[in-house]
Amino acid sequence: MSESMFFAIAVFVFVLLITGLVLTAIEFRTGSPRRQQKRAERRREKRALRDAGIDRGN
Repeated sequence: MSESMFFAIAVFVFVLLITGLVLTAIEFRTGSPRRQQKRAERRREKRALRDAGIDRGN
């Protein structure tokens, strides 16, 4: 194989690695655990308002 072929393969692998890292970072920022945490916080908020006798209409 020629050097240009090796370079093209190396660039392709590098692009795949970068893509994987970016997608992983996005998943950790907005993934399921964060959504679950926000949902739990909203439930706690509603429960506190309900216990205080305030109705938000939701």
